[in-house]
Amino acid sequence: MGKRSGEKKWGREVGKRCGEEKWGKEMGKRSGKEMWGREVGKRCGEEKWGKEMGKRSGKEMWGREVGKRCGEEKWGKEMGKRSGKEMWGREVGKRSGKEKWERKIGEALKTFFMREAQFSIMPRVKIRPQELSDAERLFEILMYTDLEFIEIPVETLEDEKRFLKLNEVKKKTNFEHNYSILFDGKLVGACGIRIDQHRPWIGEIGYLVDKAYHGQGIATEAVSQLEKIGFGELKLQRIVILMDIRNLASEQVARKCGYEKEGIAKKVHRIRKEYYDCFVYSKTR
Repeated sequence: MGKRSGEKKWGREVGKRCGEEKWGKEMGKRSGKEMWGREVGKRCGEEKWGKEMGKRSGKEMWGREVGKRCGEEKWGKEMGKRSGKEMWGREVGKRSGKEKWERKIGEALKTFFMREAQFSIMPRVKIRPQELSDAERLFEILMYTDLEFIEIPVETLEDEKRFLKLNEVKKKTNFEHNYSILFDGKLVGACGIRIDQHRPWIGEIGYLVDKAYHGQGIATEAVSQLEKIGFGELKLQRIVILMDIRNLASEQVARKCGYEKEGIAKKVHRIRKEYYDCFVYSKTR
């Protein structure tokens, strides 16, 4: 009985131990599973968090990239817009400059053609050697001329005829070369070149136009034609024009013909018993 009781007790002990061992194993197994589960859960959580973070990071990076691209695109559009404006501005400026230039050219051409039309309509001024038949018309012009700035050694028609008769001798001796000014075929004035007898390469131009024909550029054209004769046929090296310093109209003719003002000659001009200063204008060959 004692033996059986001991065995029974031992069996119980063994059973207890086996139960404990089985429970321990079960618990270990469960604990292992729990730990594994936790680890797995942890890993899953981390993985999920990682994925979430990766997803968020990806979104953030994508957002940044998109933002960057949008910014670049916006910048590009802005630059394109500015470049477009700049190009448009340059183009407009170019067109405006071209248009302004074309307007200037158009105005210049318009002025040129108007002048050409005016000259084609307006009869040309011509000069020719004086003739005895010019006496009456020339004397008429002299009688209506303002004698404030010039002195005329002619008082009658006969005086004018005698003056004209001397032209041939004056021309041959190279003293004076006198011409009548015609406008539309009508005699409207006189001009001439007096040669310096001490310096025969220098000539002095004088001109006179009917008062009724002033302001039409007749004297200017007559001087231009006379100048060609002086530098051409007469082979002059220098031509001068003297005018009373009060005679602004005569001075304007010299300027228009391209003569240079050299200065003032004191008391070189005489009108009756008075002496006056003159402007000296000249042109050289």
